[in-house]
Amino acid sequence: MVAIIGILSAIGVVSYGKYKTSAEKKQAEISLNSIYLAEQEYKSNNGEYYYNTSTSNIVTNLFDGIDDLTEQAYSFKTTNANTLSIIATNK
Repeated sequence: MVAIIGILSAIGVVSYGKYKTSAEKKQAEISLNSIYLAEQEYKSNNGEYYYNTSTSNIVTNLFDGIDDLTEQAYSFKTTNANTLSIIATNK
C-alpha cells in the first residue's frame, strides 16, 4: 500500500512539474506579444524601437511601470533600435 502511494506521488510530482513549465512558457508567450505591441506603439511615437537588456526598464519605459514582468519565470530584453528583437530567457 505504501509503495502504491509512493508511485502515485512520484507521478503527481512529475505531472505538476510539466504543467508548471507549460504554464510559464505560455505566460512568456503572452508577455512577448504584449512587448511586441508596446514596441509598435513606441516606434510609432519615437521613430525607432526601444531597446534595453533590463526587464524592469522595459516595464518602466514601455508599460509605464504598470505591467510587472519581473515576477515571471522568464526575463525579457529587447535589442537594436532599427530591427526589433525581443528575447525571453528562462531565469
